[in-house]
Amino acid sequence: MKRCACLLVLLAAIPGCGGGKAITDRLFALSPTTRWVYKFTGNVTLPASKGGGTQGVQAGSTITFEGVAGHKDDANGTTVDIAERVYDLTLLDSRTVPGVQRIYYTQGDSGIFMHGFNNSATDTITDTNDKFVPSSAGLGFKYLYLPDPALNGQSASYANPYTLTGMLTSYSVALGSVRSEVTVPKGKYLAKSITLEEEFSKFKITSGAFVPDVGIVGANIDTTLPDGTKIVGTIQLIEYTK
Repeated sequence: MKRCACLLVLLAAIPGCGGGKAITDRLFALSPTTRWVYKFTGNVTLPASKGGGTQGVQAGSTITFEGVAGHKDDANGTTVDIAERVYDLTLLDSRTVPGVQRIYYTQGDSGIFMHGFNNSATDTITDTNDKFVPSSAGLGFKYLYLPDPALNGQSASYANPYTLTGMLTSYSVALGSVRSEVTVPKGKYLAKSITLEEEFSKFKITSGAFVPDVGIVGANIDTTLPDGTKIVGTIQLIEYTK
């Protein structure tokens, strides 16, 4: 009985397991109010245009993924929502490294669908740089970004969903089949592994920890901003707002 009681206490302390909340594979709802803030630890390699060199970042450097108020129309005239990955890094020499990786999406019963993207090496987006899935891609102007439910072992990949000449635009995601306990500053979670690569944003996640109804809580990342700034390190969830 004591062993059972201890197990119940442990499960109640882990988000998504006990504490009145059952484990689920249903995907989180992405909306203009959803926000994930991650602590970033790692290195930044600057391009020659910014002086070059590789150095670490100061404490307090973050990467935020969040919904954005407003809408756009995709190549098919469908109204889509907006989410952005925002970089707010401070180098050891106190220079700042901004960046935005935007996605245009819709969400339905089958998951989150990607319609377009826009990347910037500044803290703002230039609308003329929007790229959307064309009808020639044969994907109905969109493709599956994250499935719902996010079942064990599920994967998706697209070789060139944007059919852009001279630019690699592949996308892939793969989920693991086992949940393991993961501890990050935000708390303890039962997470399955995830790997994800956006070639169009030169953004890659490996050794990721994914909780379907919460999102990614930790991972190794490797990304390159449009100006050539390369960012490699780890992210850990410190704040989550539904």
